[in-house]
Amino acid sequence: MIPPGTRVTGHVTTASAFVFDATPYAKQRQGVLAIHFDSIDDQGKNLPLNVYVRALADPLTAWAARTPKPSDEDQLGTVTQIGGDLVTPSQKGVMSQDGDIVGYQKRGGIYAHLISASGNSPDSCDASDTEESMGLFSASACGLYGFADCALIGTGKTGEHSTLTLISRRRSPKLWAHSTAGQRVREPRSGLFPTIGFNATGVAVADTGTSTAAGALTPSSISDRSAYGGNLVQLVTDFGRTSALSVRSAYFRLWARRRCSTLQGKLKETVS
Repeated sequence: MIPPGTRVTGHVTTASAFVFDATPYAKQRQGVLAIHFDSIDDQGKNLPLNVYVRALADPLTAWAARTPKPSDEDQLGTVTQIGGDLVTPSQKGVMSQDGDIVGYQKRGGIYAHLISASGNSPDSCDASDTEESMGLFSASACGLYGFADCALIGTGKTGEHSTLTLISRRRSPKLWAHSTAGQRVREPRSGLFPTIGFNATGVAVADTGTSTAAGALTPSSISDRSAYGGNLVQLVTDFGRTSALSVRSAYFRLWARRRCSTLQGKLKETVS
């Protein structure tokens, strides 16, 4: 859990403006905007990021996901999340458009298991087995929401890691202030299968006084000899998964402390 106010640092890797080509039958050259997410910085801690963008919404779409329908249409104040799920303040469950419970309101937010989807993303969006904070997004949100005339061609999941890429053949792509993104930590997996190697070496007695080795074995140096050996290599690493989960836990603890302080302040104000 990354608390509100955390600074995410990145840099633009590609910025190519769209220029209309008036030549008859010309194929318009697309404008490109690519942004690499570098790190998060909160209270002096700077941690590198290895993430991909699951979903991205422009400011108008994000605003609509915060705004309930007019009371004459829905007296319960239901809000439609980015992606279509329905949140009703008086109900604990979050409903999909099909009427299924796909998430829950608790701890001051909305939590759900991510649902696999494709949307208009160039990379499919994976499901998850653990609850995750959803913010304004539905459990199945995937791809680009809003951003008229733009297409999402890079999320950072494949290709260049942690890099978001937008293109357009009608205007220069822009990432507007107050846009909202749903990102996931990439968790690459180590090799599933071991690597086995075999070495063999032989020398005649005429080579007396020398020494050879095969693998990790060194034979006698006073007679004809041969040696063989094998190597078994298994890559065992989580490529930062453990550290990413540790960071997530640390930020969740920080969020919990901040929320506790806020509730204590409200309680004191109520009592006084």
